[in-house]
Amino acid sequence: NGSGTIVLVKESNFSSLIGTQIDMIAPNPDFITITGKRYNIKDFTEKPILIANISGCTRRSYDQYKSLIDRYSNRFHIIGIEDDIKENLGGLMVDVSDSVNNDFYVNYRNAYSSYDCYLINEEKRIIDKFDVFDWEAAISKHFDNK
Repeated sequence: NGSGTIVLVKESNFSSLIGTQIDMIAPNPDFITITGKRYNIKDFTEKPILIANISGCTRRSYDQYKSLIDRYSNRFHIIGIEDDIKENLGGLMVDVSDSVNNDFYVNYRNAYSSYDCYLINEEKRIIDKFDVFDWEAAISKHFDNK
């Protein structure tokens, strides 16, 4: 109204929305790993999921991803997203340059940062979103105290 005040209104149906914001239901497109196995988010039932965007443009993101695998692969499923994957770094690697993974790319990378990570709980809700370089602090909020 021109008063310089912004009013944020939460959608009344927010709990049923699908998207990549915290508390939304995680998108569920099919994807194929570099080993040729087909999955979707609903296939992972017994523990949480971490979708981690990494990029060869910054080799340090590969190192961060490997640290995630070493520390947390027994606590949750880790899905690594990269464009034109040259090496298997562990976890489930998804090459988003493969056209079959286009929907997965659009939902979890697209125009977003190539370092975003999405932590998804067993109910398939996004419970955190953070930069791959900040994974230690972000994940410890959810898992290290349990």
